[in-house]
Amino acid sequence: MRFVKTPGGVVIANRIAQQGIQTRQGVSPTRYATLEICLDLVGAYAARERLDIHMPRIGTGLAGGSWARIEQLLGAILCERYGRQVTVYDFP
Repeated sequence: MRFVKTPGGVVIANRIAQQGIQTRQGVSPTRYATLEICLDLVGAYAARERLDIHMPRIGTGLAGGSWARIEQLLGAILCERYGRQVTVYDFP
């Protein structure tokens, strides 16, 4: 997991949690177990630094992941486990 602090104080977290970019044979490239690890690392960092989390609707575009499943992970890990407020943005 890589955390980069911008000159304006925004912290960007980056890690890949998918394999490929298209659903093949009915299997989404989203790797939910890897995503759980990523969210845990983000949650721990955000809790330690007392940060709220702002993010796009990850894992559902080209990765074809289930938003219902990802939203559940966000709530369970970031909100419940780490007590962070999460704002999710939809981009056109």
